[in-house]
Amino acid sequence: MEDMKTTQSISEIHIQADLLYATNRDEYQIYIESLSCDQMKSLDEHQRNERFTDPNFSYGAERVTCLLAGKQHHDLGEKHGDDSSDNAEAKPEKTKNKKKPLSGNVSFADMSLEKIEQLTQADTEILSSGFFEGTCLYVVGIKMNQPSITERLTEQFNSKMKKNQRRVLSFSRTQYCDSDSNNLYYINPKIESFKESINKKQYEFLMNLQKLKK
Repeated sequence: MEDMKTTQSISEIHIQADLLYATNRDEYQIYIESLSCDQMKSLDEHQRNERFTDPNFSYGAERVTCLLAGKQHHDLGEKHGDDSSDNAEAKPEKTKNKKKPLSGNVSFADMSLEKIEQLTQADTEILSSGFFEGTCLYVVGIKMNQPSITERLTEQFNSKMKKNQRRVLSFSRTQYCDSDSNNLYYINPKIESFKESINKKQYEFLMNLQKLKK
């Protein structure tokens, strides 16, 4: 087994570990214990990269977003309502392609008019974050109780209902960029190195928030 693993790529080791974990925990334990320290380090990095870049898995990015904003985050599998008990909802945006730069868009899956009203009345803080290749570049707090946001989401909802489309709704930086309530919780110290992975207008928005924070 040891000789075979030395020729396996980290991706192959990851797949094998997944299969064993899901089918035979005893064999999984033996397999993991037989990995070298370097292989374990590489496997850990591979798993975290997968979690933070996979568009269909948001828990890791949501948790980091909440923590960087100083908010509590729900445990995996125990979500009831908002992502945070601090009246906050994490909305990470991810990209691995500089041709599709981060834009500051906020999206909701299967949204309802009741949910829009609930978030608006509670003035829930949307934590909009940007991740490039798994690295968090910023976290911005956006208050939901803004007519421009509510109107945008409501219009989209009504339009999608008429067309019998899935209720995936979103609002853009245009709907919140002029608000005085925007709060820059975090900006990556090396954000200049990631400038090409952020939409120009979004980058200018972040830099302005940074200036106001100082």
